[in-house]
Amino acid sequence: MRIASVTHKKSNDWVLQFINIVFLILLFFMVNGVIAPSPQPGILPPIAVFSDAASPPQNALYIDQNGQLGFAGRTLTIAEFEDLLRQTGGGKDMPQAIVADRRLSATFLIDLLSGLQSRGLPVPPLMTLRDQP
Repeated sequence: MRIASVTHKKSNDWVLQFINIVFLILLFFMVNGVIAPSPQPGILPPIAVFSDAASPPQNALYIDQNGQLGFAGRTLTIAEFEDLLRQTGGGKDMPQAIVADRRLSATFLIDLLSGLQSRGLPVPPLMTLRDQP
């Protein structure tokens, strides 16, 4: 008696499973990812020893080494910045942080922040970078 050999059909199901896994990984990263604008070029935040490193929020006020203020892609004077703080009144449209270049004069920064505080305006926190050991 002769038994017929069973032929095994090659399955391409592994390709479909692989595509499903890649799609799920892509979907996971799309849902969890955040698209943030790149920080203004030429700004080097100061280094602090005990603060956590963080990326600046999307609506940060940037101050370059010459004291030029930048917010939302445009340059501001100090008076325009104060008007912006008055108009927003601490709301979500207000700059959420100040990112100053580490080469900026400390006296300029102190004068700016103390001037805002003396006028009763909300003062956004100053972003710093943690010094890497």
